[in-house]
Amino acid sequence: MQEPDRSLLNLIDKKYSRELKKLEKIVSEFLIYQQHEAFIPLYISCLVTRIDNIFQRLVESDKPISVLLLSDTSATHERFWQSIFPAYLKGAVKYDYFETPFIHQDQLTYLTQEYDLIITDVTMTGLVSVCPLIAINSYPTAKDFDRIQQFINHFEPFPLRKELYNELTPST
Repeated sequence: MQEPDRSLLNLIDKKYSRELKKLEKIVSEFLIYQQHEAFIPLYISCLVTRIDNIFQRLVESDKPISVLLLSDTSATHERFWQSIFPAYLKGAVKYDYFETPFIHQDQLTYLTQEYDLIITDVTMTGLVSVCPLIAINSYPTAKDFDRIQQFINHFEPFPLRKELYNELTPST
């Protein structure tokens, strides 16, 4: 009886992995307390099929992943990417790009500290990046979209500097 529920969740996991993990955590905490862990897929399936737009609501509640788009194809190519990505990629993502066609290497190195991901079709040898880079084709392929979606699904934000400082401070 639970096999269709597991199949549904496996399909959903491909596009809404982060949101599905949130639901699993909430349901697991509730059912473990009730000592009914075996019903987790059933409960999640019921939530997914009964609550309208549940994944979109969960996406909207997330802090967006900050993505910088860089292309050397044309001055407006990043705008093209920004217009098509939401149709192919699911998740809370905020896309930025430059209005100016040129950026210097030292500016780009500094900017990598401000973003969670850079998507580009530019070969950037010698770039020391703080954030991950995903190189794609000028006209993204299904494989390009899949790689970006996998990043979104598995993204874990870096702790804030204050949190990092507190983690490194010895306890007394």
